[in-house]
Amino acid sequence: MTNQISSDVQNRLQWSLLSLRLGVFIVMLMWTLDKFINPGHSARIFEHFYGISGSTDIVAYILGAIQLLLVIAFVMGIKKRISYGLFL
Repeated sequence: MTNQISSDVQNRLQWSLLSLRLGVFIVMLMWTLDKFINPGHSARIFEHFYGISGSTDIVAYILGAIQLLLVIAFVMGIKKRISYGLFL
């Protein structure tokens, strides 16, 4: 008895996983762009939800840049174990 998946099921699974990855990428990209477009919003989020006050625009830009690198690594499948783990 073999545990091989038929090529049709494998093809549909690959397309489903790609669609899921692209959907998550779009959502995370919007959150990332928000840090660059409206850094004051990020400062208010940090203060309200995390209790971190005094955050500057520079902090939002740095976090946005790090998040952008992670989002790109995630969607391109670079270092999957690391990028997926950090994404979660």
